[in-house]
Amino acid sequence: MVKKYYLKGAAILISYKLNSSEVDCKCDNERCFYTLVDNNLLGLWSLFRAKWGKPVTISSGFRCQTHNASEVVKGSKKSRHTIGSALDLVLPKKDKEEFIALAKKYFPYVIDDYKTFIHVDVRD
Repeated sequence: MVKKYYLKGAAILISYKLNSSEVDCKCDNERCFYTLVDNNLLGLWSLFRAKWGKPVTISSGFRCQTHNASEVVKGSKKSRHTIGSALDLVLPKKDKEEFIALAKKYFPYVIDDYKTFIHVDVRD
């Protein structure tokens, strides 16, 4: 899989209706200065977002290892977020089931057992 690096906070348009800052790591670690994103994830995002046709909030995109292991996140050591291959998408207030069904059409891996978001990712 091809991955791209972006300077954290650069706010560059990287895909359809997706700014690099939306997938930046949420930590305040001064050593965390880049964002890593998988090209396949961006391609699937573009298709999904265009078909959904409404704004989508990303609650978590790329995570540096430090933030992923923090008490706030408690992420898996093998989290797809740490390699730029996952997004957590906030569920809309309306049409939740339609949103989840559409995500399952476009992303090869979807976890939908959270109350407020779904996890989508691409696998090698």
